Amino acid sequence: PQTHGTVSQALVEAVDLVPTFLETMGQPLPKHWLEGHSLRPLLEGTSSSVREVAERQDQHVLGAPLEMPLQRGVRL
Repeated sequence: PQTHGTVSQALVEAVDLVPTFLETMGQPLPKHWLEGHSLRPLLEGTSSSVREVAERQDQHVLGAPLEMPLQRGVRL
């Protein structure tokens, strides 16, 4: 791919993986229940983003927040 070995600053979420896999396999995307966005435009270099915002949910372990910093820079 054109983007092999590059780093993207695009916001992505784990829910974006399923639509990416389905689209790559040539399968239809069931929009009525699928929440993510395909990352193919990022992988093919035809777009610099697939979403404007990403949601972060804090996890708690034994009542204490689990520190998970928001990271940018996804390796393609």
